[in-house]
Amino acid sequence: FGIQFGDHQIGKEVAFLDVKLYLDTDNLVQYRLYRKETDARLFLQPASYHPDHVFSSVIFSQMIRVISRNSKIRTCQEDLNELKKDLIKSGHCAKTINNLEPKAHTRALENKE
Repeated sequence: FGIQFGDHQIGKEVAFLDVKLYLDTDNLVQYRLYRKETDARLFLQPASYHPDHVFSSVIFSQMIRVISRNSKIRTCQEDLNELKKDLIKSGHCAKTINNLEPKAHTRALENKE
């Protein structure tokens, strides 16, 4: 089995924009966030001269993006953990990041409806 578009056989996975479609062990189509190898994973730094609400918005919107681009809880959590590490590396506060995560999950669920 493989993912097929028209007459083209692609294989077990294909990346399109920021989503990777893949077949799981049961040959069901799943999806998860896709990042190019060249993605530097840099975010707006809190030391820059922007209004405070901009920084929480960056965190919040990136979390929603990760949550909405994962069909499985396990891959979602993996991608969120990676995002958190990258945000901290960019200078964001771990406490702020952790406080925004439940709100991002709620908003992502609301957006699905």
